[in-house]
Formats: sequence, C-alpha cells, structure tokens
Amino acid sequence: MNCISETTICLCGLRVSDETHRESPTLTHCFFTLLDRKGLLLRVYTQNIDGLEEVSGVHPDRLVECHGHFRSASCTECRSPYNSDDCKTSMLEKGEAPTCNICGGLVKVDVTFFGEELPSRFNEIVYKDVDSCDLLMVFGTSLLVAPVAYIPEWVSNSTPRVLVNRELVGDFHRQKHTDLYLQGECDDR
Repeated sequence: MNCISETTICLCGLRVSDETHRESPTLTHCFFTLLDRKGLLLRVYTQNIDGLEEVSGVHPDRLVECHGHFRSASCTECRSPYNSDDCKTSMLEKGEAPTCNICGGLVKVDVTFFGEELPSRFNEIVYKDVDSCDLLMVFGTSLLVAPVAYIPEWVSNSTPRVLVNRELVGDFHRQKHTDLYLQGECDDR
C-alpha cells in the first residue's frame, strides 16, 4: 500500500522549488568534478536531492544519488516514467499532484521519501565499490541515515578514510590509524 498523499507530493515540490533554484555547486562539488576529470574518482554517493553533483559536471556513471533527484518523475503505482516538466507544472502552478496516464496513480518526482526503497543503482554497485575503494572521503554528514551511513564501515580496515565535517560522526570516533578527521565546513578546506 502506498502511503504517499497528493498533499505530500505537492508540498515536497513547493519546498524544493524554492530551495534548489537558488543553489549552485560549491567548491566541494567542483572538487568531485576535478577528481572525475583526472580519472581519480570511483564514485560519489550522495544523499542530497539537489542534483548539484551532476550540475558541477560529475559524470552520471560515477554518481549515485541515493535519495533520488528532481530531474525525472514516475508513477508511485506502476513506476511508468512521467514528464518531469509536466509534473513540476502540475505541482507548482496548479497545486495538484499529477496522475499517471497509464494507471491513474499519483506521480511524484524521483526522490526517495522516508520508508521507500533506495534506487536500485545503490545496491547494484555499492558492495563492489567498497571492495575496490583505495581511499574513502566523507564530506558534511551526520552519518545517521542508513544504509548510506554504513559505507565508511564497509570499506577494508586498511583503506584510508578522510572525514571533513563539523563533528566526528559514525565510527570515525574510533580513529583507526588510517583515518584523518578535518574539522570544519566542507568548503572551508
């Protein structure tokens, strides 16, 4: 049974519309892009839904948007794709959640709401990535939202890990000899 209501979909669309159009990639996003262009980036896993990693130029093959994004939309029932511009127009201009042309179900942008499964891409590649990771860099996070929060624990004990964050989080508090903690805002470094 689907717990997503038309009101939830519209409110989510209104909130994000106000916030995402003001944002632009930060120095950290540009750092990811630089690593990508130099062939040094295996993958960026992000829980942010603003799409700024893609806007900054990270190649889609090296990006896992764990909680989705606003570039596409689909039916919550049959999963059929729906035009994201039409979805946005319906939500923001009409104040209505769009309905699927195929089954009549509610349509929402492809973000993961609490309780929904992560996009399949996460499970398809995360375990291979942690096995082949030779340096893990973690930026600006509480490391509280599973399963993404567990990625730092899944890498090999011999894999160096760097945490750039306001506070020590996750199992970084154990400070393995391969860990480096840089306290502060991501874009201050």
